[in-house]
Amino acid sequence: MTRGLWRERVSVFVSLLGALMLWYLLDKKVEKDQTFSLAVQTVGEGDRWPAGSGLFLRIPNALAFSSVRPSQVDVHVEGTAEHLARLEGTLRGLCDIPLDFLGGEDERSRDLVVDEVFKFPARESLPGLRIESPGTITLTLSRRMEFMLSLDAGNLEFEDAKLAESVDVRFTPSSVRVSGPVRSSLLLQSKPQLFKLARIDAKSFDAALRGSCSARTRHASFIEDGGLLKNLQVENDLVEITFERRQRFREVVLEGVEVMPLIPAEARPDGLDADSPLSIDPPAVTVRLRVPESYFDAEHAESSIRRELDVYVDLGDMPFSVHADKLEPRVHGLPEGASCVVEPALIDVVWNILDVDAAGGAPESDAR
Repeated sequence: MTRGLWRERVSVFVSLLGALMLWYLLDKKVEKDQTFSLAVQTVGEGDRWPAGSGLFLRIPNALAFSSVRPSQVDVHVEGTAEHLARLEGTLRGLCDIPLDFLGGEDERSRDLVVDEVFKFPARESLPGLRIESPGTITLTLSRRMEFMLSLDAGNLEFEDAKLAESVDVRFTPSSVRVSGPVRSSLLLQSKPQLFKLARIDAKSFDAALRGSCSARTRHASFIEDGGLLKNLQVENDLVEITFERRQRFREVVLEGVEVMPLIPAEARPDGLDADSPLSIDPPAVTVRLRVPESYFDAEHAESSIRRELDVYVDLGDMPFSVHADKLEPRVHGLPEGASCVVEPALIDVVWNILDVDAAGGAPESDAR
């Protein structure tokens, strides 16, 4: 290739490159238009405005979000190609909802014209940009209601219902704070089991029996088809869940159990009938027991309970100067973990005294 031909080709390349650069620079200044579809989102009163694209509504803490329709709005923007390119992913509209939005009502819906209520920071940072959106959104807010929701086994969703049949459940803390729209809060208060703190499978069940199961309320769910509960908020606390195996019990009734007297030496008055020092009425009682199933094995049966159980009255409970009283029957020899009720609950006990003078004298009416 000759030197002249090489210089000619270089000159042509430079010219083309220059033309491309000029076209690029001019194109950046060309007026264009573009439509952005922006999602409508809400933020709390104390939150910063999020980054990125969207129509953001900042709601006072005293109010609770219920719904917004539509969930996204088209915004038409006119400006240079350079400015439009810079808006990708950064076009934002910001709106602070006033505290008096409800106007004294518990819940209220209002139509908001996008052009009138949203401020677009891009208008200030990119002079000459024209942003238009004649669209309207319908915002529904409610008075915020807060309450404490007490937790029980009904707030757990068991993979296998049989897992819950033999255990008692304890939560630490025993309640969580819930807040949200009034109607939603009242519904959950009336049906607290719509709140599901955690799903318990065999693995987490075994972990809870070892005292190591926990759940975060931010992962909780609400079981409700109408969607009314979806806007409720639960404090982001860690809740410890403890399972304790529940004992099975058997009801046992023993009738005609003899009541024995326990007579401390210092409780005996003088002048007692040697053959029959004491009268007990009734002489036998009915004992109703609640006994753990674990008691009953090859060595223990209902008949062994009667052999090992004693019902007695303690005469030491009777005041020294009193010769007749009603005493509560006591029970000895209960199986471990068992409880009982004795019928009747009081026993009439009378000292049989022959020598009135030796017993401290009789009332004057009796002496006559």
